[in-house]
Order: sequence, then C-alpha cells, then structure tokens
Amino acid sequence: MEVQLMKTLSHTIEVLIRFNEADPLGIVWHGHYIRYFEDGREAFGKQHGIGYMDFFNENVVVPIVHAECNYKKSLKFGDTVV
Repeated sequence: MEVQLMKTLSHTIEVLIRFNEADPLGIVWHGHYIRYFEDGREAFGKQHGIGYMDFFNENVVVPIVHAECNYKKSLKFGDTVV
C-alpha cells in the first residue's frame, strides 16, 4: 500500500512598517495588522500562481470569514515583521 504525503503550501514575507502606519508615538494602529495578513495572503497567491483575478474569472469567492490576532508586542515605525 502506497502512502501519499500531502504537500503543505506556505510562504512568508517581510513587511517594513511605514511612517504612515504609526501614530504620533510611533506605534502601529491595531487595524493595520489585518492588512499585513492580507499582504501575506496576496504574496502567497503570487508565489503559488494564484491571483485574485484567477478566482474572479472562475466565479469563485474566497472571503475571509474569521481573523484573529493576539497582540504580543507592538510594532513600531521602522520595524520589520515576518
């Protein structure tokens, strides 16, 4: 009996925190974190040859229905996050 292993698809990106994403104290507003997740989602698709328009052209909808973020440490202007 042959066992097939499923390939796990993954991708990481590094995001530089820009000046306009931080408040006057230099701390990133919590709502921007979801955008960083979306940057990762888009980079993942690009890495694996799946673009937003591919889904659209096939009439496939792939909404995000739940997102969760535990804020362990604040990001600040000039930081990079993976």
